Amino acid sequence: MQHHLSVLAVAALAATTLAQTNVLPTSAATTAGSTANVFPWGTSATAYPGMRIMCVYDSSHFTNAPVPVTTPILITSLKWRANDTASTWAGGTYTNATVRLATAAVDYLQTSTNWAANVGPDNTVVYTGPVTVAGGTGSGVGVPGPFVVSIPVVPPFFYDPNAGDLVVDTEHIPSAYSGGSLPGMDVHIPYVRAKRVFSSTLYPVANGVDLNCDVMQIDFLPAAPTSGTNTTLGHGCIRSNTSFYEYFPTPPSFDLTGAGLTLIPSGGGHYVVAQGGSFLPIGSVQAVPTALPLGDNAGLVQPLTVGSFVGPSGPWTSLSIISNGIVSQAAGNTTAGAPIPATMLAGPQTGFYSQTDLDPVGGTGTGTIWFEESASVISVTWDNVKSKNVTGSTNTFQFQLYPSGIVNIVWVSMTTQGANPIMVGYSPAGASLDPGDTDLSSLGAISLGADVLPLRLIGETRPITGTNWNVRLADIPASGVFGAEIFGFSDPNVPDLAIIGLPGCGLRATLDVMNVFLVTGATHTYGLTIPAMPVFIGMPLFTNGVVWQVPPMNPFGAITSNGIKGTIGDQ
Repeated sequence: MQHHLSVLAVAALAATTLAQTNVLPTSAATTAGSTANVFPWGTSATAYPGMRIMCVYDSSHFTNAPVPVTTPILITSLKWRANDTASTWAGGTYTNATVRLATAAVDYLQTSTNWAANVGPDNTVVYTGPVTVAGGTGSGVGVPGPFVVSIPVVPPFFYDPNAGDLVVDTEHIPSAYSGGSLPGMDVHIPYVRAKRVFSSTLYPVANGVDLNCDVMQIDFLPAAPTSGTNTTLGHGCIRSNTSFYEYFPTPPSFDLTGAGLTLIPSGGGHYVVAQGGSFLPIGSVQAVPTALPLGDNAGLVQPLTVGSFVGPSGPWTSLSIISNGIVSQAAGNTTAGAPIPATMLAGPQTGFYSQTDLDPVGGTGTGTIWFEESASVISVTWDNVKSKNVTGSTNTFQFQLYPSGIVNIVWVSMTTQGANPIMVGYSPAGASLDPGDTDLSSLGAISLGADVLPLRLIGETRPITGTNWNVRLADIPASGVFGAEIFGFSDPNVPDLAIIGLPGCGLRATLDVMNVFLVTGATHTYGLTIPAMPVFIGMPLFTNGVVWQVPPMNPFGAITSNGIKGTIGDQ
């Protein structure tokens, strides 16, 4: 409470002279948006069970703003802009809404449908209550509309653009709305440098990720330059995942047309994934291909009578083929059109995915899904299959399964029309950890293995004079025996300690102070007392964690966490 009061006092004293604003994205500061969206404050649709909109804005919208914001700030209010229009709207009120702010845990490009994975430990509910959309009249197309929603942030939210991207997360029930007509919210797609996670028809599960972040104004005050801060450095080791995926929010963002991926068995039921594979013409595998009678959101089980394939868990006797671009070991995986990474990762059957919302005609001619098998290869081809609810759009791609266990996915032509998202990936049977989005077009190779989380170091408090600076080691493996807490006065910035037997592990704190501890669980909290002396304000401190394991995972016998740089402040 004392900390909050001091922040409010600073804000009150500085409000008349230091208040500033910044428009997100900066490209829309004086320009009307390129499109509009009813999310989050432009719809009273009762069809949605709820609505959650999480926008992740790149920190460059602050650091490269017309008036650059390069130091920590205190966000005091949030405003949303109406679309550019000449129309008049009545406005109204959403009965109850929740707004959260956070520093992003990932770069905006890595934003995923996993809500919790996108936000850092400072994720804070900054407002709960009614939200009013002001009535008004636009000034016409091409003229930026008025800001029609204003939400106060009390106490102000501390944000450091040097520590990561900004997350603005809103949630409400659209049907809990009273009032009249509403304007669309302004959206500025060019150079947006932001990602939106949206949940509407699938609420509270995310429907997907796209670029439609609203145009917003952030009102703020400069934070005192002595605010204590935490900055994450590098990453922990050793991370391993059984699955992979890339999520394309719209067809124009799909960049694998004319390319292929090959999954090569690497032992233990895992794969190495690399670029490769070429299209096998229809009829080249089997003289008379089988046209599969698949309709919209449908699946069937196709027995293997000639071909053979050894999957991660052993030989397959049939394929489960789903019309939306999924080939699985058996029935049970989703038949839904809209791809959701979390759904793939929880699938009960091993599956290979080029999933999008498709509407095959079936039978002969265009819009056919063909099955072919021979002793040398099994192929399933989507031949000019139409996208759902998109006129004139067709997609041609192919799955190839070889007796050796190799799998190729090849894309010949994919539509650039419509708004149906696409997801490419693989996940074995059962629940898998989320590996995050992978850029497959620039892929060298991915080595998949057992699901293992890297050792993580999380800042629980900021380093403030007269307090304890606490950090927490998380995801300590069950094989951990003992560890070391490291504090240093500088960052050696060693990204890979392979030379001493710690491949893939880094060191981000000099070994000035070390303390050994016994592992007693999956987490371990430690800290440092910061003296209540002004002389320490602005001083950087660095910390890193190490855990030794039995049996060891590498020649050195240990793994390291990411580092944290703490800059001491007095608030």
